[in-house]
Amino acid sequence: MKKNTLTKNKVEILHSNSLGSIGRCMCCNDLRVAFGNAMISLSQNDFVDFNSFFNIARFCLEQNKLEDNTKYLVQTNRDELVLSFTKDEMKKSVELLDISILMLSVRKLLPS
Repeated sequence: MKKNTLTKNKVEILHSNSLGSIGRCMCCNDLRVAFGNAMISLSQNDFVDFNSFFNIARFCLEQNKLEDNTKYLVQTNRDELVLSFTKDEMKKSVELLDISILMLSVRKLLPS
């Protein structure tokens, strides 16, 4: 059983909106994806995989195929992690991911 702990990590926020935020941990470089009060910690490679599970949502949003007042599930590559979003929340989650990916790419181009 895991020990209950409270930790304070320094996180560089890549992007945030009313749904949550995505940041990079300054000590380990893992990415912290927060939707509401739930946080997922992912390595950079796992983050790329996690982002790919939203490709269907991106397509449906572009094609205007999502309905208001309906919950949509995003099944990730982790059996224990299934996310549920409304159409508006899906838009915000895709925005978080897209802008965070862009910010990571920009930071790679900038000198340290």
